[in-house]
Amino acid sequence: MNVKDIVTNDLCTGCGTCVCVCPNNAIKISENAGGFLFPQIQENLCDNCSICYRVCSGRKLLFKLPDNQTDPLKGDVIGAYLTRSVDTVTFSNGQSGGTVTALLSHLINIGNINKVLVTRLLKTADKFRPEPVWAKSINDLYSSQGSKYCQVPLVASLKDNCESDYSAAIVGLGCHVHGLRNLQSIKGIHHENGPLVVGLICAGIQSFHAIDYLVSKSGVTINQCASFRYKDKRYGGWPGNVSITAADGVIHEVPKNYRHLCKQCFDSPRCSICFDQMNIFSDIVAGDPWGINHDKNGYTILLVRTNRGMRVVQSAKDAGVIEMSPLPVNELFKGQSVDQRHRIKWSSSVRAWNSLGKPAFDSGIADRWMSTPDSKSTEKQKVSITELLKNAHALNRDQAISMAVKKILFLQCRNKFSFEFFQAKAAKALSILKRGNKNKDIKPHFVLVGARISMNFGGPSLLSGTIKLMSRYFPDATYTLLCNTENEASEQQWAQKYGVGFIPLRLFSWKRILLPAFMARLTGIPAGNPRTRRAMRTLLNSSAIIDIWGISFTDTLGKNTLASRLGRGRIWILGKLFGKPVIKYTSAIGPCRSKMHRFFASLFLNRFCDLVIARDSESLKELENLKVNKVKFCCPDTAITLDIKLSSDANRLNEMRKTQPIIGISVSFQAFRRAEVSEKYIKMSSFFIERIISTYNAHVILIPNELSNGPDDDRKVASQIYSCVPKDSCEIIQTQSMLAEEIKGIISVCDAVIAARYHSVIAALSSAVPVIAVSWHYKYSEVMNLFNQDDFIFDVSKCNTELLIDKFELLWRNRNKIRKDLQDRLPEIINTIREGMDRTYPFIRPSKTCTHKGYKDLL
Repeated sequence: MNVKDIVTNDLCTGCGTCVCVCPNNAIKISENAGGFLFPQIQENLCDNCSICYRVCSGRKLLFKLPDNQTDPLKGDVIGAYLTRSVDTVTFSNGQSGGTVTALLSHLINIGNINKVLVTRLLKTADKFRPEPVWAKSINDLYSSQGSKYCQVPLVASLKDNCESDYSAAIVGLGCHVHGLRNLQSIKGIHHENGPLVVGLICAGIQSFHAIDYLVSKSGVTINQCASFRYKDKRYGGWPGNVSITAADGVIHEVPKNYRHLCKQCFDSPRCSICFDQMNIFSDIVAGDPWGINHDKNGYTILLVRTNRGMRVVQSAKDAGVIEMSPLPVNELFKGQSVDQRHRIKWSSSVRAWNSLGKPAFDSGIADRWMSTPDSKSTEKQKVSITELLKNAHALNRDQAISMAVKKILFLQCRNKFSFEFFQAKAAKALSILKRGNKNKDIKPHFVLVGARISMNFGGPSLLSGTIKLMSRYFPDATYTLLCNTENEASEQQWAQKYGVGFIPLRLFSWKRILLPAFMARLTGIPAGNPRTRRAMRTLLNSSAIIDIWGISFTDTLGKNTLASRLGRGRIWILGKLFGKPVIKYTSAIGPCRSKMHRFFASLFLNRFCDLVIARDSESLKELENLKVNKVKFCCPDTAITLDIKLSSDANRLNEMRKTQPIIGISVSFQAFRRAEVSEKYIKMSSFFIERIISTYNAHVILIPNELSNGPDDDRKVASQIYSCVPKDSCEIIQTQSMLAEEIKGIISVCDAVIAARYHSVIAALSSAVPVIAVSWHYKYSEVMNLFNQDDFIFDVSKCNTELLIDKFELLWRNRNKIRKDLQDRLPEIINTIREGMDRTYPFIRPSKTCTHKGYKDLL
């Protein structure tokens, strides 16, 4: 007897053990029409020794199961942990937490092992197929990251007595480990003297045609593909959509629901009778954290089964390679569905297999571990296995794929929440709304939540800087700004100047929006009055919601009320309700002092935000203090990239600069209020201006940034200062009709600037103009530190005129060196900002393939 009998009886798992053990190299692994691997015997080389039949783990396990008191569906467990790699590259490239790659890289680095048998997905001329490979470096391990969900003859690579090589490691599924243990048993090798085994949790493998089918759903031909990933958490969040990278570098997504459908239609029939989902014969078992409460950025669960496995995990933890926390074992098994339902399904599948007249797989499991016979469940599994066997024994490839696709279509139509259901519903809604062809190409659209842009410098600086950065990825994108405003008509006009749409934030009050939002979520059709419908449609159409407010979650600004805290948070909640990515982009966070404020800051950042980008290290510390567990990193303010535009005033000042220095003073009502005595701020500023006019024959310009019809108006502070200084050598720049780029143009022609406004500080630094930052918040010291200008920070609360004059004299003496230093530093900072957008891009990238949610987005 040989493995032909195993193949005939559909017991082959494609593990490759027979290839490894054959003394005459008479067995080759081939792919059949159904897309499964099977051994093919070359009769001229076979001497009928039957060793391939005896060692086959698809037929029988030759080694003892765990103790009779141990559930064979769960196995022995020493420890259970929730883990992930500390290394960002390993983590981001991994399917979940990158822990397996981190562990193995650590073992290679410390010399504990010298090679690892892993699986890599390669593209041939017309298909993607996996192959076993011995990884001997970290780069080799990187290339093998991610699940393959299909057969690979892994054990075939254990030639040259590798099954007894203690300095090797193997990463495999349960069937591979069964083959290895059978191989060790037949050669009399104790498993503790062999390779380290890292097992993967497996709920069944699929035909190779599943890969072919998913590639076809991306709209890209196989010849145009460069790489394929079953799960890519960069797209759609963990566990991720299917991603296919084309030869031109464009990444195409296929929604995860297609991957789920493939499981029911392309599964291997042999997997239905396998008990070992949890890989009970491994040293360490790794898998996805299903059913475990985590931050949805990707973690790996680890089950440690042997003392050797525990030593490996502990060593990696002690070396700082992985972070880990203990898990209740029962919670882990429940998350993996290893419960009574799983036992019933497996037991029913075994009984259904036997009822079809198929020879049984001899697992050695006692009957007491099987569920009570259930004729209904057995009949259901019998139908399922019969359909899978038809696919596996298809006469040709097209027939196999055709049968599976027909079943996929049946499953979609049977489920009222299917892709086709939403497609039809969207088409009907589009017809009602008269919005044209549902298949038209829709450009990416982003909702930006920020400060007002009329009569303001900070808000427009952030708006323009963010759009400029995003245009590198989305050159044809459109934008809508949501902000509070005193004058909607004025804000609308300014929005048109900046090329964005505008919706007042007040339209999103809970009273106006709550019921229409839930109706839109359920039906896909916006409800409410015309303005509410337009606001709702904007969110439904959006690719992502990006909060660009410059300073957030602080109780040192604005009203200290619950309503003020929940203002912009409403948009975050609606964004998550509609399934949109929500990004907090380059913001100063905190300080948060009150308990209630800290509670709501933590709630919103953890529950309703996907990515948090702090613009300084203090904000990053504040996020740590708030225990924000979302993806977070530090990136400088996007306003640094703002362009310069010279207005007529800037050109006039530039001409004047040929005969006398121009000194810019950015005044601020915020600094005015935070001075020790408000009047003292006016006196200090007035005395300082008189001093530099008399000493340096300078012309001083007062630059108000934030204007208002109420008390919060920089012009009022500027007017008080102006009334106390010589009028012929000082003027107030009329900024109320200037774009942000034009205000930066004014600052750029100054010889030096004293700035109490944060974005005036940024405008000066990014224009290589020497600046003294009049500070009232840690954001000033952070940005000055970024440009290595720590010596020129002035604390407004002290209001010390002599100290300000001393700092200015130091600045003036070194102004040429400072200009050169700023010019040298700027390219590096801009590159860091661009890298920040590179890291943000995966979170906001619109899907290339419409999901059912995508069809609702067309509304």
